Amino acid sequence: MPWTFELIDPPYGGVSEGPAWDGSVLFFTHIQQSRIMKYDPNTGKVTVFRENTNCANGLNFDRSGRLYGCEGGANIDARRVVRYDDSGGVTVLVDELRPGLLGSVLLCEPVAFSPDAMASRPPGEGPGDGGNFMSQIARKRRAVWPDRDAVLASYRSRPPFDVLAPESLAAYVQWGFVDRADGQVELACPPEVEATIFEVSGEPPGAPAAWRHLDALSAPATVARGDHSDLPTEWFAMQAARAGGALVTLPGGHFFVQEDTARAERLVRDQLTWDSASRPPS
Repeated sequence: MPWTFELIDPPYGGVSEGPAWDGSVLFFTHIQQSRIMKYDPNTGKVTVFRENTNCANGLNFDRSGRLYGCEGGANIDARRVVRYDDSGGVTVLVDELRPGLLGSVLLCEPVAFSPDAMASRPPGEGPGDGGNFMSQIARKRRAVWPDRDAVLASYRSRPPFDVLAPESLAAYVQWGFVDRADGQVELACPPEVEATIFEVSGEPPGAPAAWRHLDALSAPATVARGDHSDLPTEWFAMQAARAGGALVTLPGGHFFVQEDTARAERLVRDQLTWDSASRPPS
């Protein structure tokens, strides 16, 4: 059958790569400009999805709809596989599978706790809470809203969202909700799924497994926490000690990264700067 090609964006003068389709939007990379672009066929527009991607190339989605990318197209010493979270954060996935591949690791209030520490948390009060009070809170979340403006107006006035930087909250509302056929918006992660994640995090493959790997990290690690976190300070001190790294305390709560995005950028750049000559062998 004959193909008909349509130009959706002017030539970049470089290489575009990594097409990945999420069911409604096409994502692709502009390697030289370190950008991930997205094409919406409903509007016909191409916009920037993410910048400063370390010359990301290939992209793919997992079965949960999370976007992964291969970064480091311009620098062999910075090659890595990452997951792009809706919040804008990046999760490095490969240290345990590929020891020595990562140059350094920054862990911001990581969910990597010993079973003894987790047992000290208060259990949930409702049936099916899995002994995790966060799952009970998650199940009470309102899932469907009239529109994103209504979500934003409500969230900005109550914790924990009221302390987030405006751009962080706007990004969460934009990407943390999906449009419904009836014109309303709905949480992209249903409350029951979020509650289950909190429950599963306490199982052996979750936080305990991450805790066990901390002392086997092949890359230098830094643990960062907020000084108003609802999690105990000693938990993060134990993480840093187990990983053989420093503990950094910054103003803010559990979401201190999202409370001040400029400070978060400086933290990432400062803590993840390393000399390739001292990189562990891969």
